[in-house]
Amino acid sequence: MQLYVIRHGQSEANIHSEYCGWAQVSLTEKGFQDARHAGELLKDVVFDKVYASDLKRAMQTCEAALPGVSYTTDPRLRELYTGSLEGLSISKAHELYGKTHDLALKNSDFRLYGGENRQMELDRTRDFMKEMEKYSGQEKIAVFCHAGTLCCMLELTLGVSFHYSHLATDNGSVSIFDWTGSLWRLNKWNMT
Repeated sequence: MQLYVIRHGQSEANIHSEYCGWAQVSLTEKGFQDARHAGELLKDVVFDKVYASDLKRAMQTCEAALPGVSYTTDPRLRELYTGSLEGLSISKAHELYGKTHDLALKNSDFRLYGGENRQMELDRTRDFMKEMEKYSGQEKIAVFCHAGTLCCMLELTLGVSFHYSHLATDNGSVSIFDWTGSLWRLNKWNMT
C-alpha cells in the first residue's frame, strides 16, 4: 500500500508568514497552480481512496489536483494548532510576546496560546497512519494535508525527532510512503 501525501498549495497565510494552524485560509492563485501541478504529477495514479484535511486550503488543493474526485475529510490531518496566534505574523507574535513566543515556536508548543504541542500533532498523525495500516493489498491512497502533518509522517516513519523547519516541504509537493505490512518506508520526498 502506498500513501501519496500532498502538501497544500500556497495559502494566503504562507505569503504573509502568518500563523495559520486550524484557520480556514484560502489558496492564492499560485496555490491553485501548485495544486494543478501536483495533479500533473499524480495523473497516472489511480487512487483507491482519497483523504484531505478538513481545512479549506487542503480541500481546495485536493479539488484542483484531482477534479471531480470523491474524498473523505479527516481532522486528524490538520496542521499544528497555534491557538490565539492564528492570523498573526511570526514577527508580530514576537513583538507582542517576546521570548515566550520564541520558545513556543522553537519547541512547537503552543499550549500557552490555547493550541497544541508537537506531541499532540504526532499522536493525531500516528492514529491516522495506524488506520491506513489496516488496508491490505496494493491500494494507493492520496492524502492532502499540511507541512506539519507531512513532517509528522516522516518522523513516525524514520523514528527520529526533528524540527519541521529543517526540511524542504514545498507547497504542492508530493511525497510517497510505502506500508510493507509491518513498517512504513519513505519512497519519495518533496517531488515538485
